[in-house]
Amino acid sequence: MDKLRKTIISGGRWMLLRQVLGQSIRIIASIILTRIISPSDFGIVAKALAITSVVELLFVNGLFGSIIQNQKVEDNQLNTLFILSLLFGFLVSVAFYFMAIPIADFYDDHRVVWVVKVASISIFFSGIGLVFNALLIKRFQFKQLALVNIGGTAISSTIALVMAYQGLGYKALVYQVLVLNVTVTVGAIVLAKWLPGLDFSWKGLKVHLTFGTNLMLNNFLSYAVRNSDNIAIGKFQSNLELGHYSRAYYLMLLPINQVIQIFSSTLFPAFSKIQEDKERVLSILNQVQEVILLLVYPAIIWLFINIDFLVLKVLGSNWGASIIYFKIFTPLILSQLFTTQINNVYMGLNRMNTLLKISVFTKPFLISAIIMTAMEGPIYVAMTVSILSMLFGIYIYKRGIALLGSKSFLRQIIFLRSTLLAILLLLVSQLLLYFLISNELLLLTLSLVMLILFFIINIEYRHDVKHKILELFKLV
Repeated sequence: MDKLRKTIISGGRWMLLRQVLGQSIRIIASIILTRIISPSDFGIVAKALAITSVVELLFVNGLFGSIIQNQKVEDNQLNTLFILSLLFGFLVSVAFYFMAIPIADFYDDHRVVWVVKVASISIFFSGIGLVFNALLIKRFQFKQLALVNIGGTAISSTIALVMAYQGLGYKALVYQVLVLNVTVTVGAIVLAKWLPGLDFSWKGLKVHLTFGTNLMLNNFLSYAVRNSDNIAIGKFQSNLELGHYSRAYYLMLLPINQVIQIFSSTLFPAFSKIQEDKERVLSILNQVQEVILLLVYPAIIWLFINIDFLVLKVLGSNWGASIIYFKIFTPLILSQLFTTQINNVYMGLNRMNTLLKISVFTKPFLISAIIMTAMEGPIYVAMTVSILSMLFGIYIYKRGIALLGSKSFLRQIIFLRSTLLAILLLLVSQLLLYFLISNELLLLTLSLVMLILFFIINIEYRHDVKHKILELFKLV
């Protein structure tokens, strides 16, 4: 096994540990918070953070990706990026602090003022931690990164739960975000073992702005798509309706995003290192997609079949109105699990300009559709987001994988054909159970047994896949 492959596996294992421990804490805390805090309070936070979070996605993630993608980053460049991110974070946090009242006026909700002001502090800490977090990933220090995020998640979730039990409602959710950003930033500073200097170089900044600007613009369009629904629903509908919509979307994406991050955190820097060897990039991408399909798709299908029972019993009867959103978003989640990994190819091969051109063509259309349907109701927004996002995602995927060579998409389908067929058979079998069995508890049990049998058959008797999965857990 070559050194890079070992690094990817080791990094993936640590990211897996981070997601299993950290996100188990977050998921459990989210479920408890959902039972304690009302849907309306979730709606207040969703529409405020939909605006303030844009800064972190644009600037922070843009320069963050540039540091990782560039194979050689000199100290003066890092110092320049640190000074720039620090100043930018400070200025934007101050700007949002004073914009809190106009934003609240836009929603006609005075409670948004407090949310925006506290969120502005979080923006400042995101700017401070940018370079330190990027260095941990660039150096493949995933152990340190995992420890930082697990610790931050545990601390922030504990504080949020205590505050929620004290009846602080939406304030507990906002402090959870703030504490997480602060602890992760402090931890990254300590573990990165890097001290910034004061030398500023415009020449050193130029190379990062070239890549970073394309990434920031693409992130802006992606952010606008992902949050225009919360903003539009928050404007035209009630906090209660937005709470049901946004919480369903968040809980569906929560475990899925963690699966994506396990691989994205390692694939992006890995693809950047081997960007000239496209055959190798395709081979690694194929194997990652197969593991995701086999391990995650069956669980999502099972969740879809039993979502009515799970929402009412786990989250509580007051969240019954969110069931329809869980169902509508399921196909989108399945699509995103497969297509999102292609972003690592665009970034690793330094083809963000290509991805940006596609985004400029597709995403403004989706945003317009979201705004128009928001006036009709959240269900129409959910359907619009799911259908159009899937179609555009598939197009972006096909264009991206074509960068790896002719007929690369067909080659991937051939590589995954056995796994795709197995997933299809499971889906048909689970749907048959759903339509034939009316008792929810019996359906839950039988579908779970079928899910376990699927894993046993496909992992135990498909030795090639079994080896890849065991390798990921470093059991071989």
